[in-house]
Amino acid sequence: MTVAKQKQIKMQMQVGALAAIPQLESRTDEQLMSESKHRVAAKAILGARAAERYDVDAARGYFNEALAGCHPRERPALRHWRDQHSVHPAGQ
Repeated sequence: MTVAKQKQIKMQMQVGALAAIPQLESRTDEQLMSESKHRVAAKAILGARAAERYDVDAARGYFNEALAGCHPRERPALRHWRDQHSVHPAGQ
């Protein structure tokens, strides 16, 4: 039973940072900048909003901060989300 419980907790943590995105999308940019509990999700949202404004440098910065702060298992999902918002790292 202990092994199953540990696995369940690990799976919750894996989804944690990106799972907060829907909850935070209604917040203003100022609120997202000051977000501390779900910092990765807030930076990803700020990156997507910057991409919508065609501010590529700001979008790249926010997405890089989000990638640096998220768990390695969440990075492919975050990269996919970044690609959906048409912001690519320099050189790609």
